[in-house]
Amino acid sequence: QILGVKTFGVFIHGSEMKKLALKTSAAEGVFESSFHTFLIVWVWLWTGNLDSAIVSSVIWIGKTGAESLLSFGQTNKLEDISLGQKLCLLAKFTPIISCPAVFRLGTLAS
Repeated sequence: QILGVKTFGVFIHGSEMKKLALKTSAAEGVFESSFHTFLIVWVWLWTGNLDSAIVSSVIWIGKTGAESLLSFGQTNKLEDISLGQKLCLLAKFTPIISCPAVFRLGTLAS
């Protein structure tokens, strides 16, 4: 399903298709990153070796959460702005959205 949505997104350039592709990417990213993070924590608890890939998973969860918050709120704040402004907004909101993921990991590890 994800591949089909991405393929249609290449050929169809409408606002609804952009929303669908963004929602699909967010769902895929959050699911995969959450599962990946859980596996890293599980390996860490059993072996004592913590992999640095956990940082990228937490950042990805925060980035997709921030992107969804900014895109699907009352207004789409990521529409009709420059790339630099988009990056600034994502850099501003990603740490805020990542904090709950870090606290959940801490709860899971203790």
